[in-house]
Amino acid sequence: MPPPSAPRLRSLFCLSDGLGAALVDGWGRCWFWSPPGFDGPLRLARLLDPQGVSVAIRPRLRGAPEVRWLAPGRVMVARWGERARLEVAVAGGEPGGPAVRWHLSGQPGLEAVLELQDPSAGAGWRPAPFGAILPSGPWPSGPGGPLRLDIHPASPQPGAALQVPAEGLKATLRLGTDLEPLFSDQVPSLIEEAARWQRAVLPSASARLALAPSWAREAVAASLEQLHALQHRESGLLVAAPVTSIPQWPGSPRAWDYRYAWLRDNADAGTALALGGDLEGARHLARGLAELLRQGTQPVRRLDGGPLPPERSLPHLRGYLGALVRVGNGAAQQAQVDTLGEVCRFAHLLEQVGGCPPQLLDQVPRLADAAAIGWPEPDHGIWEVRGRRRHYLHSKILAWVALDRALDLAGHGKIEASGAASWAAARGELEEAVARRGTGPSGELTMAFGEPSADSATLAAYLVGYPLPEGGRRAGTLDHVLGQLGTFPLVARHRPERDGIPYPCLPFIFPSFWAAAAEAACGRREAAVARFRSLIRLAGPSRQLSEVAEPASRRMLGNYPQVQSHAALVEAALVIWGPAAPPGPAAGTRERPGIPRGA
Repeated sequence: MPPPSAPRLRSLFCLSDGLGAALVDGWGRCWFWSPPGFDGPLRLARLLDPQGVSVAIRPRLRGAPEVRWLAPGRVMVARWGERARLEVAVAGGEPGGPAVRWHLSGQPGLEAVLELQDPSAGAGWRPAPFGAILPSGPWPSGPGGPLRLDIHPASPQPGAALQVPAEGLKATLRLGTDLEPLFSDQVPSLIEEAARWQRAVLPSASARLALAPSWAREAVAASLEQLHALQHRESGLLVAAPVTSIPQWPGSPRAWDYRYAWLRDNADAGTALALGGDLEGARHLARGLAELLRQGTQPVRRLDGGPLPPERSLPHLRGYLGALVRVGNGAAQQAQVDTLGEVCRFAHLLEQVGGCPPQLLDQVPRLADAAAIGWPEPDHGIWEVRGRRRHYLHSKILAWVALDRALDLAGHGKIEASGAASWAAARGELEEAVARRGTGPSGELTMAFGEPSADSATLAAYLVGYPLPEGGRRAGTLDHVLGQLGTFPLVARHRPERDGIPYPCLPFIFPSFWAAAAEAACGRREAAVARFRSLIRLAGPSRQLSEVAEPASRRMLGNYPQVQSHAALVEAALVIWGPAAPPGPAAGTRERPGIPRGA
């Protein structure tokens, strides 16, 4: 039987059509859906409350199904041997708007069960022609309607056994209560689209990883497919994570809403797409980033470019594992200097491997100017710490990247170069300040100026080509991080927490992949391969990775699936097995090791 309470994340498939997403388990239960886009009201939210709304359509059979992708990131299929087959997809578009679709087929005599979970308060599901209707509930933020479930060819009562006809039973869950029944099937087009993308991209990715074992190539392909599935069709931007408020620690307020477009996450995803061979997707993303930057350098906005709603909690929901439920994100008002470098790095790399759209290249001088002015100032950093600003070393490193990549692009005539002299001067001053105020006795990068503790984000230095000590001291930062923060295969972000929240935070997955890349860059290949392989085993049948994980149980928590985790997986694989090449330091500077071009 399906699980009665909130499931483990590894058992869930995130289905997306590039316009919105839903989380579905192998039994055909939809646990989370927030249409009309990725960040709409929480229509189905049983994942966040045991009494929240859910819809399940499943065969009346015993035994667990075999569950896999029919089209990765798009269509899930569950099979009960030869007895039954269930396909589930998110398929929006006209007519009818956003929809979750089920198709159940099987042997003659197969029965199905419809399970409609009522919201914790509100009107509840009501019978309607061709299915059921859920009116709007008492909370504008959800859970609740207006939703309409159409079922063909039956008109069932919830909980009743349905006879599955020879052609199969189809169901469509949509927004609205006054729509005409809709049974058109868009799933075949989703499958064909995924197949076209695979034919266009995956051979290139496989060629770049010719020396990698098959399991590593498969992990990279799955991550590229996940990034592609979470890329908004219209804006080209990626949603950082399509589900809100999965906690970074059970029962804690460390639960956030990441259903938006972060400059950082998008730039990192674009770098992974470009390195993986999806140049069309990377260019589409680049144009979307350029449009965001035309409105300012706020670290996060909605996928349509609009501002985020104010952050607030939803106390009427009990939360996943008892965590606080939030919508909106206060990080939109933070200073995050590192985002400047991530975007410049992406633009520089994309120009190297296939050509960056001029809309984004035109933004690079402005970002470099901002880095030259902003690097001496404290900020909230990559971890978006909700406390006082600090001089985080990761932010300094990425400010250096913005200056370095702008200098290289200017030197090759790709961008306007009037600011090059000030960029070069700022880069030199930054390097000097880091060496004087941000390094320990072995040359290791510390968390912040005046704070000698470790920060796993400083491992990014090995990927971006920041000048580190040579010889035996090159691994100093890696050893500093693993010694203080490592619990194999995972790496915590930092200790202690600095935001005043009286709960710890589980180790993050994406810097754990950075650790694997750093090990490879330091010549520790066996350690890098072992860490990489152990990390990809965190995922379930969907091969989707979350934000954080518990080292002992390997249970994933945090935002799910997390774009940064999948982007870091791709980059780490290319450092470990791809063709080695520097990321293109500016003219006149010494060669610096970094991630592979992938070209």
